[in-house]
Amino acid sequence: MPNQVKSCFRCKQEKDVSEFNKNKATRDGYSVYCKACRSSYAPKRSKKEYARLFSEGLKQCQKCETVKPFDDFYVMKDGAVPSICKDCSKAYAKTQEGKEIAKRYYQSPRRKAAVKEYTSRPDVKRRINDNHKWYAKDNPDKSSARRAVGDAIKSNKMPPAKYCKCVICNQQARDYHHYLGYDRCHRLDVIPVCRTCHPKLDKGEIEYTPSRAMTE
Repeated sequence: MPNQVKSCFRCKQEKDVSEFNKNKATRDGYSVYCKACRSSYAPKRSKKEYARLFSEGLKQCQKCETVKPFDDFYVMKDGAVPSICKDCSKAYAKTQEGKEIAKRYYQSPRRKAAVKEYTSRPDVKRRINDNHKWYAKDNPDKSSARRAVGDAIKSNKMPPAKYCKCVICNQQARDYHHYLGYDRCHRLDVIPVCRTCHPKLDKGEIEYTPSRAMTE
């Protein structure tokens, strides 16, 4: 990450990433504290003290400096325990920097690969299929309408929503919205919408006027 800067969570100063230790537990791969702050505020503990805490299932959070059980820390896939507790991680995620890092991560190939790997697991596939069955049973009309749209896309009768523009904000669309309801006669009366506008249409926060034409 050449010439990239990062804000220290403690001193709030922007510094080059070389001033931060690497940390696989964070989204950007670097510690949330610069090296100077880390060395100045971290309590001096011996290796024996750390080993004793670890053997008792405890760990000290590097942000709040509180000794907490492992249950108060997120555990990585490889079993590693991050240096920051859940409460401090949630607080950091609400900061502007935390939101920007999360946005970059959700758009990264790394997350797409992680989602693909997770959803390919047999137990996850089974749970997803069971959820689909329960949803279809509780919402038969909505499920049939969505299936009709999927069949129309497969038979090339309409383009996938991702190749269209949202009719509300003109951004890239991700889903189709049944603006006339889910009755049998309106199963293909849909408009492409983005993921921001779609829930607002469902909640009635914004309205769609049929005079707007669907654009690809």
